Amino acid sequence: NDNTNKDNTNNNNKMWQAIILGGSGSVGKCVVNLLTRSNAFQRITTIGRRTVDAFNDNDKIVQHVVEMDKLEQQVEPIAAGHDVAFCTIGIGKPTGTPIEEIMKVEVEYVTAFARACHKAGIKRFQIFTGAGADVSSSVTVLSVYGKKEQAIKEIGFK
Repeated sequence: NDNTNKDNTNNNNKMWQAIILGGSGSVGKCVVNLLTRSNAFQRITTIGRRTVDAFNDNDKIVQHVVEMDKLEQQVEPIAAGHDVAFCTIGIGKPTGTPIEEIMKVEVEYVTAFARACHKAGIKRFQIFTGAGADVSSSVTVLSVYGKKEQAIKEIGFK
């Protein structure tokens, strides 16, 4: 039984608008798919380095291509009017990836996206992270995830 098509709009019966960074990855595509199937969402805005061909035929999806090093500046005006943000961007399999690249993607880009969304008035921000995330972990990826979570908390979402 698929519950994603039930009308589960928010308290004001307002249709929601979501923005997502990382919609081209495996987790992000699943999130976008679930959002498009939900009657609660009228628009899903994807942010990425490229468009996703599979999203082209869905009227609910609006795709924006951005320069990742200018993410915050480019996303803030796009994010205005959205209700919730999802961030599923990540390295994927970090083994063998230099720590600088992991930090750039997992912390810098995520934090820039979060700041832009917060400045644009979005109150709800959801991130994809990992079990065991802890800034002080001796496992590098868990420490990075902990830094990502800490950075998002400091921005001040509800």
